[in-house]
Amino acid sequence: MTMYILLSLLVLLTPSQADDQPGKCVLGWCLPKSYQKLESPTPDDSVHVDINVEILDILSVNDKEFSITMSMYFSVMWQESRIETNNTIEPGFWYPVSLEFLQDLWIPNV
Repeated sequence: MTMYILLSLLVLLTPSQADDQPGKCVLGWCLPKSYQKLESPTPDDSVHVDINVEILDILSVNDKEFSITMSMYFSVMWQESRIETNNTIEPGFWYPVSLEFLQDLWIPNV
């Protein structure tokens, strides 16, 4: 099966409790220097992750190869309180995160 995926990461931001100096910053969103990519946002508890898949179009079906080619929208959402920002945020709103953050950000294994 071939899939063309539009990936969207949405993070519920909450005020950070960290007093660290910012490490990596992208478009006003910063990770503290003490941020550990391999540590989940809540190390002592489970992390609630919402996943949404929306199939946009079935591009082809191949009966001989048992394959389907489709385009789809795939989004992953979770709460991450370790991200710091100078941007104006509204509590309880979801904010998209730049794909540049992926190499440094904890990502759920889905």
